[in-house]
Amino acid sequence: MEDKIRIKVVGLGGFGLSTVELMSKGIVGVDFLGLSNKHPIINDSNLTEKILLGGGVTTNHSPELGKKRVLDSKEEITKSLEGYDVIIIVTALGFGTGTGGAPLVASIAKDLGAFTIGVCTTPFAFEGANKDAVAKMGLFQLKAICDSILVFSNQKLIKGTAKPTDGVEEKLLSVKNQIRYMVSSLVNMLNYSKGISMNAFDSLRSLFRSNKEMFFGCGAVMGEFQAVSALRHAIKSDLLITSLSNANRILLTIDYKEEISKETLDLLYDEIYNITGDDVDIIYTSSINPESMGILFVSVFATGEDIKDNNKSISDFDKLKDAINPNNFL
Repeated sequence: MEDKIRIKVVGLGGFGLSTVELMSKGIVGVDFLGLSNKHPIINDSNLTEKILLGGGVTTNHSPELGKKRVLDSKEEITKSLEGYDVIIIVTALGFGTGTGGAPLVASIAKDLGAFTIGVCTTPFAFEGANKDAVAKMGLFQLKAICDSILVFSNQKLIKGTAKPTDGVEEKLLSVKNQIRYMVSSLVNMLNYSKGISMNAFDSLRSLFRSNKEMFFGCGAVMGEFQAVSALRHAIKSDLLITSLSNANRILLTIDYKEEISKETLDLLYDEIYNITGDDVDIIYTSSINPESMGILFVSVFATGEDIKDNNKSISDFDKLKDAINPNNFL
């Protein structure tokens, strides 16, 4: 395929690496890199490419030490990331390796000329105020460097749960799966969608760079007649700190065994307009997969000044973003 866009997903820390391992088993057309400072995690990982950060020295949950461990392995990481058009960094904020290391990995990716996407989680409330504060500062730094960022709230996973610590790993699996769907959608969109080329990729980069915060949602159904149901599921992505309301640009992608009809597409557009209003710009792409067994997959990417959730603690950091110099974190 001409002009194929090279994509690499970096899993940083325990959560990031396990998420990347999950997606590596089913996504074709993307490369993966695992980064951890823990010997057992690296040794047990099934990833083809992995790096033991800083010789395996602990970070003691310190972001400053997390940054140092990544810095110690900067040459190896840089070599691994060279030549990629899109680099996606997956990590959990609130601990040492991800919080301190992710901004540095993002900076390396940006220096190499890659379009850089940060995908991260924020801590559960029961993990304490200190981890919450650490995560916010990590997000503050990561947003200053990445072209676009997608943030999942772990706390939203346990809403209404009597014992919040019960089944944490099972709950986190839903976040990992949604990240996997996002990467799969990007791969299909950039390398397998009808009419997508490197020139189109330039316009996609412009769409995401218009605003840092990204919304992503996905849904799958059997058959074209259920396409609107899939879209409704996609736009109810309630694990994010963003929402689709007031988005000004939307990328709608459909993966199916054949091109959907204009009538179905019109219904999907109407559904989006009912939420956002008529002023939103919608870009539509489709990928044809004859082996989809009749499953129709809908993905929605969105940006906009007002897609952020009414989360004061995050918005306070947004006010300071113009004062950030990414070089301060290196």
